[in-house]
Amino acid sequence: MSSTPDRNSIKVTGGTFNGVALGIGRTVQHGAVRVGDVAADEQLDRLRIALGDARDSIVAAAGTEKGRSELAYEVHKIEEELAEPKPDAANVRSRWAQVQKVLDPLAATTKNIAQITNLVTTLFGLG
Repeated sequence: MSSTPDRNSIKVTGGTFNGVALGIGRTVQHGAVRVGDVAADEQLDRLRIALGDARDSIVAAAGTEKGRSELAYEVHKIEEELAEPKPDAANVRSRWAQVQKVLDPLAATTKNIAQITNLVTTLFGLG
């Protein structure tokens, strides 16, 4: 009996693999595939918690009832995907892009307000 592995076997461990195509028939997994990455699991847990904590604020950011309903739906679908053992990266990115369309203008305003506050404080001190 030989100690060499079978001809058609492969062992992949650790690390991050981008655009991986493994197996007969060229099975393809798009996006980053993380294998045995504890840090990634911890970050995923942090993402789940952060999204849950910010859910109400994110939904409230929409100006209309229809917008709030759409944001609530997108955030809910992201949370469902993140609850999976291996969330679909493309699905999460796509849904978050929809959320960002609403949040980006608000983020720019928040950044400007923070900058103005910093300059007023620097120039004129605290009130």
